[in-house]
Amino acid sequence: PNPGPCGAGVFVSSPTNAWEFSVALGRGTNAIGELWALAFACALMLALDVPLPPIFIATDSMLSLDIIEYRSRPKKNIEIAHLARYYLWRLRERTSVIPFWVAGHAGIQGIDHADHMATLGVLNSAKVGGGMSHYTNFITKDPAAFVDNPHTLGTDLNADKLPP
Repeated sequence: PNPGPCGAGVFVSSPTNAWEFSVALGRGTNAIGELWALAFACALMLALDVPLPPIFIATDSMLSLDIIEYRSRPKKNIEIAHLARYYLWRLRERTSVIPFWVAGHAGIQGIDHADHMATLGVLNSAKVGGGMSHYTNFITKDPAAFVDNPHTLGTDLNADKLPP
């Protein structure tokens, strides 16, 4: 159901490592999950605070892509839309970032993996008392705090899995 239990999934890879994250967003819509995932991916790279190579961000949500690239004005979910734009802008101050659209459910490994992680977020949100009470309570311009919230599960960023 939309709205219903909501989750966001992020899969990040480099030539030598991979990271995966699932966020239980509580009750929400697919659009919230897609925008949260884009904001999370950008915030994650900012939070690493290491030199960054050019970054390519794939999404299967054309609407979310259009919103973060200022080709579309958000009519709903304005707080997370603006946060995703903010993190993308901050990230572009540090490196070249190219967000692009790919077809969903088409057997593309990273996209399918991110969708799987989003499903885990949905399942955790569906549990009694699962997920965020309201996702806007976790919106912050501090990328490290945004990424490290109690509703995020995934790769331990403190492990030595930083990008080369």
